[in-house]
Amino acid sequence: MTRLTAFVVAIACMPCLALAQAKPSPAEIKKVLDYYYGSTNDAVVVVDTRLCSDVATRGENKNECTATISSKEIEVGQPSILWMNFFVPAKAGEQKILVQFNQNGVTRMTRQLTLSGAIRFRTWKKFALDRPGKWSVKILQDKQSGVKELASFALTGREEGAASNEKAQPPVSAGKATTE
Repeated sequence: MTRLTAFVVAIACMPCLALAQAKPSPAEIKKVLDYYYGSTNDAVVVVDTRLCSDVATRGENKNECTATISSKEIEVGQPSILWMNFFVPAKAGEQKILVQFNQNGVTRMTRQLTLSGAIRFRTWKKFALDRPGKWSVKILQDKQSGVKELASFALTGREEGAASNEKAQPPVSAGKATTE
């Protein structure tokens, strides 16, 4: 009976084990640290982005997205938040980032921010879509040599009261923080 109980417990806990992060190898850690402390280029990395309705400004979850929303749930006129996490090399200096909201090939909104060296630079920008339909969001690095796209994703604006059956998912697949 004990073996059967242990087997059932093991099977029940397997999904939890699958979600656990694997310990990075020393070579992986060295590569990241060498990049962060040794790089003098301006290669900013977008680690994560999320659409949110709330970001914590205090407590244990400070600067974290606490209420993720789906890219299909953006209600026209409703204030929403684009939460972003960047990895910026220590010696890169200030980096200019543009966030473009485009619809039908037309840039409808642009938000700007400045990043500085941080392993986890979390920031967010508030926005509200002004019309329904399909939108694209681009996160761009504004460099002296030109503009480089770092990430992009699609979202859909819907009229007030229109139903959406989508589950909240991040739009794109550590430090300082700024807020708007």
